[in-house]
Amino acid sequence: MTGGNWGLTNNNATGSNGFVGGLTPGKDTLFYELTNFCGSARDSMSIDVYSTWECDSINVVQPINKAGGYFHIYPNPNTGDFSIDFPDQGKIDLIITDVNGQIVETQILERQNVEPIQISIGNAATGIYFVRVSTDKNMYIGKILTE
Repeated sequence: MTGGNWGLTNNNATGSNGFVGGLTPGKDTLFYELTNFCGSARDSMSIDVYSTWECDSINVVQPINKAGGYFHIYPNPNTGDFSIDFPDQGKIDLIITDVNGQIVETQILERQNVEPIQISIGNAATGIYFVRVSTDKNMYIGKILTE
C-alpha cells in the first residue's frame, strides 16, 4: 500500500524500501499508518523476531508450534529417518522441503492415535530441511538436519 508509513514499536528499528533493521530478538509490534483526507487509520500485528542463532543454527533446531501443544522431531540431526510426535489425530498433511523451498516429500495420512509418525527421506542429500505438518486444527513447522 502506498501513501502510508510502516513502523515498529521498537525504537531501535530502522526501515527503508520495505526492509526493517535494528531489531532485537523477542516480541515486537509492526504497524502501518495511513493519513488522507478521510482521516487516519492504523493497523498493527504482533511479530516474533528470532535471533540469527535461533533461525539459522544447524546445531540447534527449534520447532515453530502455532498450536500451543507439543511438536517433537527426533532424532535430530538424523540420517533421513526420523519420528514426528504431536497431539493431533485425523487427517495429516505432511510436506518436507529443502532450504530452497523444493518439495522433497509429501504425504497425506490418517492418524488414528497419537503414536509418533515414522518418516524416511533417506535418499535426500545432507542438509537442512523444513517439516510442515498440517491438521484440521493446527499447523506445526520444524527444522531437521540430515547428515
